[in-house]
Amino acid sequence: MTDDALRERIAALETEVRYMGEAGGRQAEELRELREAVGELRDLLTQARGARWAIVAVIGIGGALASYLPTVFKWVAMAHR
Repeated sequence: MTDDALRERIAALETEVRYMGEAGGRQAEELRELREAVGELRDLLTQARGARWAIVAVIGIGGALASYLPTVFKWVAMAHR
């Protein structure tokens, strides 16, 4: 192998290594952004879980009150006689 061919191969290898380093930096940045997005989604789902229980509680209380309304209406009707 001649010196010129060896120099060309080394230059090509240096270029490839430089490109891999740049790509690795971009991938690390993309990974950081992805971690942040996943963290935000997790926080949002945690908040939604709390809201879900609040909605279930409101529906339960509303259902219980709705089941007592006929009785209350009867009492009101009797009181107005």
